[in-house]
Amino acid sequence: MSKRSKLSELKFSFVKLPKEEQAQFSRFANICQIMSNKPKPPKFCPHCRSAHFVKNGTKCGSQRYLCRFCNKSFTAESKTILYGSQKERLVWHYYVFCFLRKLSLRETARMCEISLPTAFAWRHKLLDCLKNMFDQQELQGIVQADEMYFSRSNKGQRWPDIKKFYKRTCTPEQEAEQRAELEKRLKELQVQPPQSTRGISDDKFCLTFAVDQSRKLHATISNRGNPSTAELKNALQGKIKENATLVTDSKAAYNKVALDFHFEHIKIPPKQHKQAGYSLSLVNNAHRHFRTFIEDHLMGVATKYLPNYIVYFQLTYCQDDLDEKQKEIFDFIDKTYFRVKIKEISKRPLYPRFN
Repeated sequence: MSKRSKLSELKFSFVKLPKEEQAQFSRFANICQIMSNKPKPPKFCPHCRSAHFVKNGTKCGSQRYLCRFCNKSFTAESKTILYGSQKERLVWHYYVFCFLRKLSLRETARMCEISLPTAFAWRHKLLDCLKNMFDQQELQGIVQADEMYFSRSNKGQRWPDIKKFYKRTCTPEQEAEQRAELEKRLKELQVQPPQSTRGISDDKFCLTFAVDQSRKLHATISNRGNPSTAELKNALQGKIKENATLVTDSKAAYNKVALDFHFEHIKIPPKQHKQAGYSLSLVNNAHRHFRTFIEDHLMGVATKYLPNYIVYFQLTYCQDDLDEKQKEIFDFIDKTYFRVKIKEISKRPLYPRFN
């Protein structure tokens, strides 16, 4: 039987299947196609950006290239987060598959056959890389903006304990050295363990949200405590197109923001839900989903990782085709030169720094 007759027979058998089985089979075939793709050949050298390079054999199944300008060897995954991960590309596909479906780290580690610390490190390597994915996104039309607050959290941080730090038996000289080491560690942290404070204070981090009618979302940590006009301008600058309509609450700082950016400004009065047909329902819905995502789904996160989980929420907020989004993520990873060391992830500052 020829290939053409086999293909026609397969098409005829596929048409006779029920619609539900056809959809399931098509989805499975799409996933297999996504997971079997190989990195595209590079267009230039990642070291010197020269287009003069040749093939230079293979290593561990990966095609290597040699740049004729800088004489450096590289692969299609050099200087990306996939380079040097000690795992095959297919394992990363499995990981992104679990990542987009918001599976827990333990479930992801079990499905991908990796350790729990590796699953945690890969999550933040991936989110660090995907931060640039939303840089070119601009909201347009009617944009609703509002802020929400999260208390500072040091989840996972091990605070030095004087009783556990000292040895049971030690000389006075050893005790003095241990005390000096303890003071050095406390000085590096430069903060005290978090204490709950009522109201809006410096213990609260302000997250500025903006959502348009197509549910495109922009969110960022703007400051600590109550935001000023300059901090709101810095949070929204370049994220909303000109001639947009900005819908906010009655906070006075938004008046200057709308005036400087030439937005039509609609203010919702206090204790009211609508004004001239405008409301803050979309941004309030985003607030509710984000708080549920952080507090209920993730059971709280450390403040130093909060910017990454904002990106995670932006990726999963809109119910798009997850298979197409997975392909889009891998296309972005392949063309984005970004490296982060796993050892540096846990050593980040406890609290984000603002410009």
